[in-house]
Amino acid sequence: MKESVRRTVLFALERFLVRGAHYRFLFVIAVIGLISLAGGMALVAVDDSVVDTREAVWWAFLRLSDPGYLGDDEGTLRRLISTVLTILGYVVFLGAMVAILTQWLNATLARLELGLTPVRIDGHVVIVGWTDRTAIICRDLFESEGRLRRWLEFRGVRRLRIAILSRTVGPGRMQELEDAVGPKLRRSGVILRSGSPLSTAHLERVDVPHAASVVIPGIETTSERADAHDDVVIKTLCAVGASVPAGTDAPPCVCEIFDARKIPVARRAYPGVLEVIASDVVVGRLLAYGIWQPGLSQVFAELLTHGVGATLYMFIWDEAPAPFDEAFGRLQGGIALGVVRGETEYTCTLSPAPDVMVHTGDRLVVVGHAYGDLRLGPATASDPAVLELREPPEGAMSVLVLGWSRRIPDALAELERMAHGDCSVTVVSTAPVEDRAREFDEAGVELRHVRVHHLRGEITVPTVLEPLELVAFDRILIVASDASRSQGSGDARVVSAYHAVSSVLGEGGPPMVLEVAEPANVDLFDGRRTDVVVSTQVLAHLLAQVTLRRELRVVVDDVFGSGPSELRFVEPVGPATIFGRIAAAARARGTIALGIRRGGVGGPLLLSPAPDEEVDPAAGDEVVLLRGVD
Repeated sequence: MKESVRRTVLFALERFLVRGAHYRFLFVIAVIGLISLAGGMALVAVDDSVVDTREAVWWAFLRLSDPGYLGDDEGTLRRLISTVLTILGYVVFLGAMVAILTQWLNATLARLELGLTPVRIDGHVVIVGWTDRTAIICRDLFESEGRLRRWLEFRGVRRLRIAILSRTVGPGRMQELEDAVGPKLRRSGVILRSGSPLSTAHLERVDVPHAASVVIPGIETTSERADAHDDVVIKTLCAVGASVPAGTDAPPCVCEIFDARKIPVARRAYPGVLEVIASDVVVGRLLAYGIWQPGLSQVFAELLTHGVGATLYMFIWDEAPAPFDEAFGRLQGGIALGVVRGETEYTCTLSPAPDVMVHTGDRLVVVGHAYGDLRLGPATASDPAVLELREPPEGAMSVLVLGWSRRIPDALAELERMAHGDCSVTVVSTAPVEDRAREFDEAGVELRHVRVHHLRGEITVPTVLEPLELVAFDRILIVASDASRSQGSGDARVVSAYHAVSSVLGEGGPPMVLEVAEPANVDLFDGRRTDVVVSTQVLAHLLAQVTLRRELRVVVDDVFGSGPSELRFVEPVGPATIFGRIAAAARARGTIALGIRRGGVGGPLLLSPAPDEEVDPAAGDEVVLLRGVD
């Protein structure tokens, strides 16, 4: 019977205490009251001079709460009771109360660190999901000073604030941001909130209705969830749209979709303005560019990265309508590539014909080093250089692809469009041949000039590669396999395959194109013989830049997607001359020269150089050319 009563009391006490800190406070207060009452009654029992029980209880409470009263007592029994009360005061009054306060404070801070408190701000950027792109997107947003300032002024806010919804938050996430962004990161400008992007209740924590823009980045290409990524993005778009109150416009959104065929579904799922980056098409074209002309990935990386060389800007033409060549000649501080027009739906024309009109309010697509350097001056003309711009050969090409990913069909489709001659592609991978054939069929890729031959084999074993006669190929492409379960292991496989190929080829051999996910791994390869495409970095740059300027998406579709324009390196033939004369010669041929590569493949890149920058064909200098494709 006694045991049953004891268990009942203990259980009731446990349920009372676990209800929260304030219940623990009530329990301690009750204990203090009982001790004070017991101490007061004991004092009345041993000291005949004390007749008022209330005064005795108050006396006991004072000794319990403040040990300084201990020296005021006289008499052995009185001092004994006072000493016991003082000791109990240390244990209960100070120990228990401090412990409860500390526990409550720690629990409160831990709860706040979970990021469950909804934010209430206006004009911020919401990034839905933490992926390998998120930190790079934040860095680009903070570093795009001029473009960001104009973006903030347009939305009537004073400073950039970013709210990130992540499944897990904590000091580690903020440290990742500090490592990526550096000194430009303002802790007060980044708010981490935990939750699932698929839940409208969780989206309320980042205040989507009052956001200036929403970004939904892609996940790791080799992640186990990659196959379902597009479906998750479409569901997230629905959730973001549902989180906006009826009658309120949904904020502009930029998202990443792997499969370009699902873009119409994504547009239908979102009720507001939506810009979609088709990442597989973008990376596939970069890989095809690398196969066709090694080194072009460096051009793309620089065009999309602020603070590194030149980048893309939108310059508003507020003058009277004029032919493009006149605008091209008047623009100073950068090189005009084309025209973008429209208010909500944009169209882009790169390397336009000389008589294409630039209307008031149109935007010039410009390559420059800083937006503040761009200005209009008097029309300038430079005598075209008397030299020939030698195009790369268009003959047959043989390519070896080591590894397999779902981006290979997109890359070969782009290669089909670029290569005017026959192209033979040998694909070696551990992936079953029937699976590769099925992915080609599902992607709807039809190849006429490109002939594909599939082989099974381990790409990191030199004895498997030796019978392939690697030296006979014109290009070697190494990609991370979809079978890798993380971008780290995928990159490790690329590094291993690279060294396996190098051990077979020695110091010579054809140029190699490599796809990696982590930027730090670029330094592991020889830049003179490899063209490294950092897919996650390129896609993160695209998402950040399109967030700041929606018009850039049509430029991305044209140059980085499957649009009609293409970049290439051409070799000048003739004596050394200045870049301004070469640019005039290129424009007279209906193309645009936007930079120089010193010394050929692997050499330093200089985009938007000064007109008087020297170009020496004898030293192997090449010109970066933009032209439209008929």
